[in-house]
Amino acid sequence: MYRLFVKVNEIDASEALEYNNFEINISCGNLVLIVDGLDEIESILKEKFDLDSFIQSAISLNEAYKSCSIIITSRDYYLDKYIQKDSVTVFALLGFSDELVSEYLTKRLSKQRVKDAKKYLLNFDITDESRHTPIYISLICDLVDREEYDKIALPEILESNYYYSNSTLDNLIYKLLQREIGKQSLEITCDDYFELIVEISVRNQGEISKKDLNEYIQIFFPSIEPTSNLDSDRYSQFYISPLLSFDRSRNAFKIKYDFVELWTKVRFVLSNFIKESLSEDLKRLLAEIYDGSSLLLEELINMKSIAQINYIEHGGHILQKLIKDFNAPNKKLVCTRKSIFGGCYTLFFQTTIERAKVITQMILLDYLDLIS
Repeated sequence: MYRLFVKVNEIDASEALEYNNFEINISCGNLVLIVDGLDEIESILKEKFDLDSFIQSAISLNEAYKSCSIIITSRDYYLDKYIQKDSVTVFALLGFSDELVSEYLTKRLSKQRVKDAKKYLLNFDITDESRHTPIYISLICDLVDREEYDKIALPEILESNYYYSNSTLDNLIYKLLQREIGKQSLEITCDDYFELIVEISVRNQGEISKKDLNEYIQIFFPSIEPTSNLDSDRYSQFYISPLLSFDRSRNAFKIKYDFVELWTKVRFVLSNFIKESLSEDLKRLLAEIYDGSSLLLEELINMKSIAQINYIEHGGHILQKLIKDFNAPNKKLVCTRKSIFGGCYTLFFQTTIERAKVITQMILLDYLDLIS
C-alpha cells in the first residue's frame, strides 16, 4: 500500500511520508483509503478478482488498525454481498434535489443556458422520487453548451441500429451527438459516431492512441474536410468530442464517462443479436458474463423491456454459431466456452437469474449438446 501511495502520487522519495509514519497515520485514522468504482475494477479484472476476499481483506485491515477509514464506492449490483458483512456500513447516494440541480447548473452554465438546461430536464422527465440523476444533468449541460451553432430543434431517433427512442439515455446521447455533428459540420450519422465509440470502448478496451484514432477517421470518415489549411484539422474535430477525454501523458483518448462504455457494449451486443452476427468482439463481450455476475448482464436484463426483441430467437442463432465454432478445430476453446455460457445467461434471463444459472449448468453437464 505504501509503494502504491508513492507511485500514484508521483512523490519524490525524499518528500514522501516515511514508511513507519505512513503506518502510524493509517492506524490513527489520519489517512482515508478510498476504492472508487469497485464494480469497474471487478469488470476489468474479471475472474482474477475475488470480491469476497477483497472485502474481507478491507475488514481485516480495519480490525488491525481500528481507526483505519476505508470507503468503497460501487453500483448496487453487489449490495447483497456488502450487507451480509457485520463490519460494513452501507450508504446509498441520493440523486440531486431541485436545489442542488440549480446550484450545479449555476456554477457550470450562463444564466440563459441554465434556463435551457431546465427545459431539457422537464422534457426528459428523469427524476426518481424527486431526485435527478447527476450523470443526466452533466449530459444535458454538454448538450446546451453545444447549442450555439443553431436553434433548430434536433431530430428524434427514427431509424438506428443502436439507439432506442424509448430510452431516456439514448435520446440524450443521440441529441448530444447530433448537436456535435451539426456544430462541427461532420458529414456522418449518429450511428457512425456510435461505431467510433465501439472502436474505442470495445475493440481497444476504452483507450485509443491519437495515431490510431486519426487512422480510423481517415479510413471510415474520408468525406470529412479540414477546417483550415492544415490537413491535421480533419482529426481535431473529433478531439473535442463531448464523449472523449485526452490523456496527455499517454497521448491517447479515453471515453469521458465510465457509463458510456457500458452503454456502448450493451447496444453493440443487442445490435449483433438482431443481425444474428457473430464476431470476435461479440464473443469477447459474452465471455465477460460467463459466470452470471456482470454489470453487462445486468444492463442487458434491464434493456429487455426497452429493446423489445426476442432474445431467444435472435440469440439462439448466435448460440448455434458459437457451438459450431466450439466444435471447429484450432479454436480457443476456453474463450468460446465462456462465450457460450455468457450467451446462455443472456438468453435465459427472461425467467430469473437463478433459473438462468440452473439452465446454464444443465447445458454444461450435457457437454454443450444444445439442440434448437
